[in-house]
Amino acid sequence: KPDAANQLRLYLTKRGFVNVYVSSDWSDKQSQTQIIAQQGDLGGAATLKRLLGLGRVEADSTGDLESDLTIRLGNDWTVPTN
Repeated sequence: KPDAANQLRLYLTKRGFVNVYVSSDWSDKQSQTQIIAQQGDLGGAATLKRLLGLGRVEADSTGDLESDLTIRLGNDWTVPTN
């Protein structure tokens, strides 16, 4: 989905999230969206999962290690209707 990352960025900023940015694409594709808690904030990741209505929460050190959360969009991503 060519513009999926920007759609997600706009969706989150309209809901009050700050410092939302898109980083470079990963080479591997995945079927399910990952919400990665970089600093171990599983509660924040779970809240984001509820807002998006999809995804798998993980505590990991992949993606942007300086961020609080990293979202890797999967094929399950569609813009939520809420």
